[in-house]
Parts: sequence; C-alpha cells; structure tokens
Amino acid sequence: MKKIFYLLIILMNTGVLFAQDPTGELRGYVYDDTGFPLFGATVVLDGTQKGSTVNEDGLFVIKNIEPGSYNVTASFLGYEAKTEFNVIVKSVGNKEEDIAPGSFLYLVEY
Repeated sequence: MKKIFYLLIILMNTGVLFAQDPTGELRGYVYDDTGFPLFGATVVLDGTQKGSTVNEDGLFVIKNIEPGSYNVTASFLGYEAKTEFNVIVKSVGNKEEDIAPGSFLYLVEY
C-alpha cells in the first residue's frame, strides 16, 4: 500500500480581533512520496465534522476552527492514511516556524 509522504500544514490567523468568537483556519498541502499532489484526498480534524478535499495543486483549506489541539488525518484511495498529532490551531498570535527540508512534515504557523 502506498503512503502519503507528507502533509504541509499552514495555520492561518483568520480570527477578527474584535469578534466575539474568533476562529482559526487550517490550510496545507498533501503529496505522495514522489511529490505528486493527491487531488481529491480528504483531510479531516479527528473528532469533529470538519474537513476538506484537496484541490489539483494539493491544497486543502478548513475554515472556522475553534482554537485548540487537533489530530489531522489525510486519506486517499490506495494510500495509507497519515495522521499528524496535536496540531495547534490559534485564532491570533501564531508564530512562523520552519522545519528543515527533508522532513516528512513541514509546519508553518502564522
């Protein structure tokens, strides 16, 4: 069975500072081990009803996420599902972090 090579996750600050209930946004890319985008793959926040499908560029976007820690699972027919544990979603104040190339996960938070 093929494996999903890595999941690029970008946490975006989409909460409005004066809003009563600020939420975050999770966006990223899903590729196979050759770097080919997995168009049509699904990405879900485990334990919620929130998720997204991957577009032709490998991009997914999940909006209106309550701040907190989530396990994020990417799956695609014919591939082994990949879960990233304890992905932190914040509404404001995220920092940018780069993980060295060659890692299985590239995480960028803003």
